[in-house]
Amino acid sequence: MRRMALFSIPSSPLICPPTQANPNVSLRAKGPSLSFPHHQLLLPSNTTNTLSIKEELPLNSMLSVDGRQEEQSLIEQCVLRDQKHLKELSSWGIGGPCSYFLQVSRPSQLLAAIRYCRARSIPFLIVGKGSNCLFEDRGFDGFVLLNRLDQFQAIEPGVYRVGSGYPFNRLGVRCSIEGFSGLEFAGGIPGTVGGAVFMNAGAGGQETGDVIDSVEMVTMDGEIRVLRRSDMAFGYRWSTFQQMKDLAAIVAVTFRLVPAETTRERQRAFLESYCRARSIPFLIVGKGSNCLFEDRGFDGFVLLNRLDQFQAIEPGVYRVGSGYPFNRLGVRCSIEGFSGLEFAGGIPGTVGGAVFMNAGAGGQETGDVIDSVEMVTMDGEIRVLRRSDMAFGYRWSTFQQMKDLAAIVAVTFRLVPAETTRERQRAFLERRRKTQPIGERSAGSVFRNPLEIGMSAGELIELAGLKGLEIGGAKVSEVHANFFINFNGSTSADMLALINHVKERVDHMFGIELKEEIKYVPYKTQTI
Repeated sequence: MRRMALFSIPSSPLICPPTQANPNVSLRAKGPSLSFPHHQLLLPSNTTNTLSIKEELPLNSMLSVDGRQEEQSLIEQCVLRDQKHLKELSSWGIGGPCSYFLQVSRPSQLLAAIRYCRARSIPFLIVGKGSNCLFEDRGFDGFVLLNRLDQFQAIEPGVYRVGSGYPFNRLGVRCSIEGFSGLEFAGGIPGTVGGAVFMNAGAGGQETGDVIDSVEMVTMDGEIRVLRRSDMAFGYRWSTFQQMKDLAAIVAVTFRLVPAETTRERQRAFLESYCRARSIPFLIVGKGSNCLFEDRGFDGFVLLNRLDQFQAIEPGVYRVGSGYPFNRLGVRCSIEGFSGLEFAGGIPGTVGGAVFMNAGAGGQETGDVIDSVEMVTMDGEIRVLRRSDMAFGYRWSTFQQMKDLAAIVAVTFRLVPAETTRERQRAFLERRRKTQPIGERSAGSVFRNPLEIGMSAGELIELAGLKGLEIGGAKVSEVHANFFINFNGSTSADMLALINHVKERVDHMFGIELKEEIKYVPYKTQTI
């Protein structure tokens, strides 16, 4: 469990050394010492000899003319007591008002504020995301600086200079999307870059300190200092900065990452493990082509799958991310002259969804050309399945029965060369255009085709006289009866009612129970 501290701030004109406790907070208060007897961070509401709320804040000659103007601007922007509550800055939503408040978005503002407080022995507190702060109900009798130094600069591929107020989770996602490894874990870490560096945040075998190239900091005298990697040391939830007596704040950090093909896979595995450990329901969405969400939404963590890498390992053998568009894959492979996925050019959705459902058409199925599948378990581990480890049937795959499956990450397909692949792919697409409601808002086929009766679900629905049936804003397509469309602002309740009505009518008339191909996602669920 992360160690946190109780701050005791007695009366004294001295400025205390930085706290060792909190990655998102740097506390500077009057007092000769700090004690750390507890595990929760308590920020006291006042100290003696602090600046009175009504006391005028005169400017002195400490700064240059430009500095004095910056300082004056700072004071004019300050919010007085009872006008800014610290509960607004804490993830707990707890805390009373502060004496003075300022949001800093430029290093010059931060410097001027620190110099000002230092010259007048005013306690000050630097807050980032407030993700591990517990403020006192009375608030904080001092100067609160909200860190919004959120600049982001790509110096060269894999090397980024980032402001200390930049959201750490956003940094993790951004670097992973760009294909660089070292901060995949950050996608699930709240807080700011400065806090992550101070605490050397980490998870899954990765730590922030591993990829730091340099750090720009402000001293208690308001000077900026640049530390190189050799000037710093890091340990488990520890960094050099926790022992620096002259540290006022971290301003910016330069990270040096390495290219890695699997960065997004690792990030996704970590996020899934994060949700699992905290019993947070999570839902992985690709194109949303066969999902029906509840009108209230989803009470959990939604992960949008954009694992869209494409790698040609050898002629006809492709390793493809599970978020890669399945129709694009079909067209691409056909253009290159390889057969097995021509039908995919007319199938919406992603590669991962196509594998899970064993999508198919015209005598072809996804499972026929799969060589291997990389998946993530519910424990966040990556596992590789060979062809002999999997089985496929009509709109069915081994993955639908795996209790420990969290997500499919990547798929390797093995296709065969053929001269007519492009023509066949175009024929599939043309047939789809003529027989399906292209351009309408639908989720594809609603029901699976019944086996061994020689009739499709769409034909049964049409024979039941249900083509064109409307309930609310939902309607059975007049082009293809197994496609239900949102033609007039349909709600989830409308669509669900239409699905149930069609099922009951077909069962009543033909004694056949249709099985849904779409997935209904309720508002609350334990596992998706």
